[in-house]
Amino acid sequence: MKDTASSPSWLRRARSLGCVLIGALLLMSTAFAGGRPSVFFDTDGYYLMGENVAQVIKRLPAAFMGDPKAMTTPVSDDDQIDVTIMGARSPTYGFFLFAIDRLAGVWMVAGAQALICAWIVFLLWKAAAPGAAHWTYLALLAGLTVGSTLPFFTTFIMPDVFAGVGAIGFVLATAFWGRLAWAERAGVFLVLAFAYVVHTSHMLTSIAMIVPAVLVLWLFKAPRTQVALGLALCVGAMVLAVLSSWTYDKAFTLRTGAILHRPPFLMARVLADGPGRDYLHKVCEGPDRPYVICRSAGAPLTRSDDILWEESPLLGAFNALKSPELQLRMEAEENAFVKGAVLNDPWGQLQASLGNWADQLTRISAHDPLRDPRQFLANEYWKTTRLVDLIPNPRECKPIGPGCKPPFDMSITKHVHELVILISLLFAGWRISRPDVRAALAERRAPWSHPAVPVIATALILMGMLVINAGVCGVISGAFSRYQARIVWLVPAAAGLIACALGSGLPPQAMVRIRRRFSRDAKAA
Repeated sequence: MKDTASSPSWLRRARSLGCVLIGALLLMSTAFAGGRPSVFFDTDGYYLMGENVAQVIKRLPAAFMGDPKAMTTPVSDDDQIDVTIMGARSPTYGFFLFAIDRLAGVWMVAGAQALICAWIVFLLWKAAAPGAAHWTYLALLAGLTVGSTLPFFTTFIMPDVFAGVGAIGFVLATAFWGRLAWAERAGVFLVLAFAYVVHTSHMLTSIAMIVPAVLVLWLFKAPRTQVALGLALCVGAMVLAVLSSWTYDKAFTLRTGAILHRPPFLMARVLADGPGRDYLHKVCEGPDRPYVICRSAGAPLTRSDDILWEESPLLGAFNALKSPELQLRMEAEENAFVKGAVLNDPWGQLQASLGNWADQLTRISAHDPLRDPRQFLANEYWKTTRLVDLIPNPRECKPIGPGCKPPFDMSITKHVHELVILISLLFAGWRISRPDVRAALAERRAPWSHPAVPVIATALILMGMLVINAGVCGVISGAFSRYQARIVWLVPAAAGLIACALGSGLPPQAMVRIRRRFSRDAKAA
């Protein structure tokens, strides 16, 4: 399957398309094995937002025809949107989910995500390893399917997988602008804008990576004009993402008069970290109680999830208020409270934040995509939501049926992923230490022209994305496995790219012996 310049263009495109389709099917294999794509608690909220967007789109023809009430009167789902928390949900991902599900079902949603993932990895493979045989891309995807978290998050009906997709799009734009056709650049732009709009953390990670990435590319003397154009594309995608969210928020306010808010994530974080609790007890003493959170001074306030979502006042704070007015007041007071807590104990908060960052780096379990759907179908609340319709073959999940838990042991899967990450890091470090790569890195006149240098820069930027993602999520929200597991597959992906672009690095004599051994084994079989 080696592509050559003499091959007709239609044949090259057909091979590329075939590889991407096969790659998408490989990434869906875990869902095939489990019998269904997986959902999460937040999937219901995204679906509601998407349904809301679809109802508004239906009114656009009337608005264009001059109907003044088309965009100023509420749609039927507006009253179901909780304005205290739904500002944290992406209407863009919601519409992606709702529209595809209504057209072809949840399997097609998973398929669309798999296709995007397979295509963006293919584009990076083609740019980082030009001239490599197509089978190496399929080997890369097969390796990621067997040994990484990517397939579990690809068919997870949540925006998490686009954290890694956004990281690869960033690398393609900044490091490989000159190797992309115009249509490919347009595709990367759209994928980046989508990745940035579906979750704020994806954009924050890319923003924080701009300076380190520029330093890496400058050190390796990447073409400055191309790097600048790539950064401009990334910034343009960020602007489009912000405008998209802003437009939805303003349209919702125009129809309902209400403003969408986000839960007080940072307040919950500093409380769980400790400095927030110290500040709370300091300022809430006596009759003067300046914050709504003072009502929860008797609760433990040690876990951010409990602080936000626990409904019992003995454990929670935000949901425990059971009053939208008080919840909105708590959200309005968040900035002042967080500022006060940090100023009260800046060293303590710095230590806690760095600890969360380090903790997040080590949490790579894919247990959220591997949840038993019975958790939703048997719950008195969740079984009344849209999740029931998004779980294929729900009858199998009833207690009297055979069950529908995914056929993967969470502990074994995590250990496999850890082993693959370790092997990937060892291989990458060993391959970079080989004489050919060392010579390329030592060349200071035009290092970027050497095949090894761009792929090494790619690996460094992807590893930087991994570290920064842990900081963004751990410091702002807290250390949760889903946040790091969704992107840790970039480690074996980077190692695989190094292998595709540079080969194994083994001496020719060793490669000859290996080929002979495989040939003898094949004949014996």
